[in-house]
Amino acid sequence: MVNYKRFVRSYRGIIISLVIIIGVIIGAIAGLVPVIQKIFALQSETASLSSDVSLLRTKLNYLDQLDEPTLKSYLVELAAAVPPDKSLSSLFGTIDGLSARTGVAVSEFTVLSAGSIASEAAKQQTQEEKKIGSNLLPFTVKVMGGYDQIRNFLDQSVGVRRFFRVRNFDISFADVTSISVRMGMDAFYLPFPTNLGSVQEQLQPLTEEEQNLITKVANLPLLGQTVSVTSGMQPSVSSKADPFSP
Repeated sequence: MVNYKRFVRSYRGIIISLVIIIGVIIGAIAGLVPVIQKIFALQSETASLSSDVSLLRTKLNYLDQLDEPTLKSYLVELAAAVPPDKSLSSLFGTIDGLSARTGVAVSEFTVLSAGSIASEAAKQQTQEEKKIGSNLLPFTVKVMGGYDQIRNFLDQSVGVRRFFRVRNFDISFADVTSISVRMGMDAFYLPFPTNLGSVQEQLQPLTEEEQNLITKVANLPLLGQTVSVTSGMQPSVSSKADPFSP
């Protein structure tokens, strides 16, 4: 014990200095650890952003090579067949055009869904719609005419540039010159996507098969009005030639 006290008295200054130094080192380490962690996080974020910018540059270069007027014309052709909304005006116009082409008389036309004019934001797809990949607008139409006229109406109703499908129909007739048909039908429509894909998602060019399909759709008769595809789709455009330049 005596030796210990003598040792402390002899080296008190050194011991105090060492304690102070150790305390300073511990404090510095405690303060540096969060800073180091933040630096690592910033470095990781910088690497991630650099990768995203590189991918966006690649996408931009690819998009610059595409013919925008051609893509817009494709969109207009397809939107006439499957519009981005219920487009009741094109629906009415197509039914009216079909009746004029085939000579039938339309005596009834009813949109079945009670909320069919409601906002798309409040509408949830049914299991059937999810399965086929499109929203459905159910309606009924009653037409009257001769046998050939009714047959032509049924044939042409699934071959016009406003896609329908016939769910069911009831026929009543007095003779072949006076036939009445009530049809339950569905009109297809599909809202435009509201979100862009992720940065990592690759842009897939149109295949030859897809281009041929677009040509087939464009060759179908358009009996209703053209559907606008520009409303609500104008992106914000940078004034710079290269939006990634400083």
